[in-house]
Amino acid sequence: MKLKRVLPFIFAVFIALIVTACNTDSDAGSTEVDTTPETTAETTDGGGDATVDAPSRQGGIDFADGNYSFVHLDKSQPKSAIDVDLSVVDAFGKSMLCAESLDGGFVYVAIDASSLLGDNITEVRAMEATVGVTHPDGNFYAMSGTILGYCGADRSEVKQAWSVYLDYKNPNTARFEMTKEHEYMVAGAQNFFVISVDVDNGSGGVLYITDIYFLDASGNVIPADTSVSFDGPEGYGEAIEDDWSNLVGVANEIDMGYTGTCAAWGQAYRDYTTINPFEDEVGELDPAIFVQDTVVTVWYISDDAPEFIFQKVKTTTDMPGQPEMREWWAKVEPRGVNDSGNIAQFHFDDIVASVKALAERDIDGLEELYTDEEIFTEFLHVLNIGATFSEMELLKCTIGVAE
Repeated sequence: MKLKRVLPFIFAVFIALIVTACNTDSDAGSTEVDTTPETTAETTDGGGDATVDAPSRQGGIDFADGNYSFVHLDKSQPKSAIDVDLSVVDAFGKSMLCAESLDGGFVYVAIDASSLLGDNITEVRAMEATVGVTHPDGNFYAMSGTILGYCGADRSEVKQAWSVYLDYKNPNTARFEMTKEHEYMVAGAQNFFVISVDVDNGSGGVLYITDIYFLDASGNVIPADTSVSFDGPEGYGEAIEDDWSNLVGVANEIDMGYTGTCAAWGQAYRDYTTINPFEDEVGELDPAIFVQDTVVTVWYISDDAPEFIFQKVKTTTDMPGQPEMREWWAKVEPRGVNDSGNIAQFHFDDIVASVKALAERDIDGLEELYTDEEIFTEFLHVLNIGATFSEMELLKCTIGVAE
C-alpha cells in the first residue's frame, strides 16, 4: 500500500524535470535583451512633468588669473581690520582670494557686483561663494560672519549669515538669496556684496574666497566681467581715524584684551584681580598696574558712555578666605568721552577715589595706612565694565600713562 502512494509522487517529479530541460534547450541560442526603458529628456507644452537642462555653472569667478581688481576692503566698520594682507593663493586645492588680518581686526571683503555684471545685475537672485578658513597653529576653529548685500537704488543693507563650523566641511558654500523685491539690485546703482568675518573661535583666522557665482531666478550663472575695477560709492570703506576730542594722549599703552557685550544694567566684561578672595576664580588683573597718572581708554558701541564698577568683597572671620555674600560696589564715570561717543577715558584719580570709598567702609584711617597705589593692591578685587541704561558692545580697552 505504501508503494502505491509513493509512485505517483515520483512520477510527478520526473515530469517536472523533463519540462525544465526542454525550456533550457529552447533558450540556449537566444540573446538577453535589456528591457529597461530609456530615459529621454523631453519638454512638454502642458500636462505632465517637463525635463529641463541643469543650471549652467560656467562664468563664475575662480581667481585662477590672480586678478581681484573688483574687490575692495571695508576698513570703516568698528571692528574692521586696518592692516590686511589681500592676495590670491593656492589653498584647499583651488586658487582662492586670501584675506588675512594683521592687526587682530575682522576683515570685510567687498565685491563690486554692479561693475562685474553691468545691466545684467537686475537678473541676480542669489550669490554663492566657496568660503574656507585656516589658523596659524594649523588646527581647525569655527568661523562665521555675514554676507551684506547693498541693494536697490538706495543701496539698502540686507544681511544673511555664513559659517564654517565643521572641519570636514571646510571650505563651505556661503549663499545670499534675494527673495523680496527690495533685495533686488538695480543697474547703475553701485550695488555690491560684502563678505565679513564676525566670529573667530580661534585666533588669527584667515578667510579664503573663491568660486563666486551670481545666479538668476532659474539658477543659471550670470557671466561676470572680471577685468573691471571696484567702483563703489565715494569714500566707501576708508578707514576712519579715531576721534580724540575731549581725551588726553596716552603713552606706553597696553591692550587689556577686554571685549564683550551686555544688555542694560549688565557687564560687558568682568575681570577678577590676582588678590580677589574667590578661591574658584583665577584672577588675571594685577592691581599693581594702576599707578599715578594711569589712564584707561575704552572703545565701545552704545547710546551711553561705559562705566567702571569696582567690587571689594568683605570677608568674615568665621569663614577665613571665603567671601561673604555681601560685596561693596563703587561706580566710576569716565573723565572724558569724545564727541563721536565711541571712546571714553578713566583716570587714576577718579578710580582710586572709588576704591578708597570701598575700603573705608571696613578700615578707619585708611589714608594714613596706605598710599594710593597700595590701596589698589590691597582692596581691588573685581573690575566690571558695563552700561546702566543701554546695551553696550566693548570693542577694546587699553591702559597707559597720560602724556
